[in-house]
Amino acid sequence: MDASSRVPLRDYPAERIALIKPSALGDIIHALPVLTALRQRFPQAYIAWVVNRGYAELLRGHPDLDAILTFDRRATTSGPFTALRSHGRFLQEMRQGRFDLVIDLQGLFRSGLMAAYSKARRRVGLSSAREGAHWFYTDVVPVADFQALHAVDRYWLVADAFGVGQVPKSFRLPRFDAEGQWAVSLLRDCPRPWIALGVGSR
Repeated sequence: MDASSRVPLRDYPAERIALIKPSALGDIIHALPVLTALRQRFPQAYIAWVVNRGYAELLRGHPDLDAILTFDRRATTSGPFTALRSHGRFLQEMRQGRFDLVIDLQGLFRSGLMAAYSKARRRVGLSSAREGAHWFYTDVVPVADFQALHAVDRYWLVADAFGVGQVPKSFRLPRFDAEGQWAVSLLRDCPRPWIALGVGSR
């Protein structure tokens, strides 16, 4: 074990970081403040986000991200060979990323396995992780009471572990200019007040 594997997380000099939070839409939004806090903590680092392909456009062009690594969970429905090829390609990209820090905010066996496969020196997750995901971590951030914490505050414990818990939580998003123009044209002549429903939410 080298010296960098023993220093506290708040002093760890990461250069290539992968943030694992593949889904779902609301959970990805909840994790956005951690991304911005990591960018403040590691301004020169290369930061990538592991996300399900269906949510990639939500993050594309984010000012605090250098790359998106897409994971196609639906590949398993296309047969075993397609699934093996898709997952194999993703794992190869994960290994080729040469990450020295991986943060797993998903906290499931699959995401823990992704972290382990990266071979990063430091693999960080929350103690509330399930399915044995914590077996794959080098560092476990304690969650005192899972039920008492909103997801935003639970994920924020990671920012705190890296010494940036005092910065404001910021929900930054990429610019969605085309979508904004579409919404303006659609709603321009609609009388107010408006009621918005997230009909695709579970």
